[in-house]
Amino acid sequence: MSADGRHYQKKVKTSEEAQQARKEKEKRKIDEYRALSDKLSEKRRNREFDDEALGLTTSIVSLNPEFYTAWNFRREILLETFKSLDEDERQKRCLSELKLVEDALRLNPKSYWVWNHRRWTLQTMPRPDWNKEFKLLSMMLDLDARNFHGWDYRRYVIAQTSNRTPKEEFEYTSAKINQNFSNYSAWHHRSKVLAEAFPDDQERDRVIQNDFEIVRNAVYTEPADQSAWLYQRWLLGKKKEPLEVRKAYIMKLENTRYLLVVCFNQSVKAFGSDAIAIKIGNRIIKEMRPVIDTSLAFCPVQRLEILEEIELHDGGSSEVAVAILKDGVVGLNGIRLGKDWQGTVSLGTGMLPGTCLEVSFQLTAEVDSPTTSSGGSLSYQPDSVWRRELQSIQELVEIEPDSKWALLTLVHIMNELGGHDAKAIGILEKLENLDSYRANYYRDLSEL
Repeated sequence: MSADGRHYQKKVKTSEEAQQARKEKEKRKIDEYRALSDKLSEKRRNREFDDEALGLTTSIVSLNPEFYTAWNFRREILLETFKSLDEDERQKRCLSELKLVEDALRLNPKSYWVWNHRRWTLQTMPRPDWNKEFKLLSMMLDLDARNFHGWDYRRYVIAQTSNRTPKEEFEYTSAKINQNFSNYSAWHHRSKVLAEAFPDDQERDRVIQNDFEIVRNAVYTEPADQSAWLYQRWLLGKKKEPLEVRKAYIMKLENTRYLLVVCFNQSVKAFGSDAIAIKIGNRIIKEMRPVIDTSLAFCPVQRLEILEEIELHDGGSSEVAVAILKDGVVGLNGIRLGKDWQGTVSLGTGMLPGTCLEVSFQLTAEVDSPTTSSGGSLSYQPDSVWRRELQSIQELVEIEPDSKWALLTLVHIMNELGGHDAKAIGILEKLENLDSYRANYYRDLSEL
């Protein structure tokens, strides 16, 4: 032992013979694994769902739980085998599968394929024991409280049984967060159950304000960790931006065929001919169809082809009335248009294919913007709460002037409150120097 208390162990140089023996042993393992893999591929190609094939999958996933093809083939074999088994025999087979999965999780507790196979087994077995699943989860989250696979699986198990209440889950997250403030998975799970755990508005608000205090303790303790900062942003809420029409155009395709192009301020998930009313003189255009482009699915820009021919008088123009109806358009966040958008555009006989004419919309009374949280579970916090959090973070920055998450959260709150543009830009410039890898991100924020 050295004077400073450290232990030293003398390194022994490995002989050339020992190195060669180790390499040969590794090569044998690789050759055996490749042989197993090739044989399994052949079995699957030939659709041989026999015991030998099942044994091959057992050998491979025991060596490498990440081999998802082996798990997929194993499920095919089991489904074929189950056809000739009674309920008790299927139950016994599924219990063996759960044991295999447990062994695989010990090798790799963060494998998507292993957790997926466990879900499949429980969904397939006649009598799943969900209480046993909770015991497994408790054990795994005690070993690694930040394993997000375990937390995600916990939500899955809860959905299958009524043994756990949202309030119990909320208290469980409290215990895990108190053990480690940087447990992002626990904060995330908390956000999933908070609203359901406290359905009464007054009690929920009391819990939320208490959570702000917990967040303050967390960020003062570990200001460099993102977990509590992101939860604080969720607590503050986010305004739902009202769905609006930015621009609309009618484009000439060829001869008497036209296309209506509508640009919204955000992506929409419901938009069709029932959302549009077009009138030329006394004639109402009814035949329209969406132009489907999978690359533009749920895009802010939507297109409708006008199927009815629009014939214009030679040398003249016709005024076309366009109405975008509020009940026919739905944004991805579930918000509908707050009003009908009505406009006009003049089409002339001299339009060439590819020409676009903008629809001129009439100005009408604006509809109040919704202020519910984007998740729909929490209310958007009042300005007084935002100002309180701003002051608290400013005090933290005096102690930790180079805390990136504190500075970035200051910018977020300043932008939300307004009136702090110059200060926010100054902070973003500082962040560019502190965090050069994300300099472009901070520049983009300063331009918003």
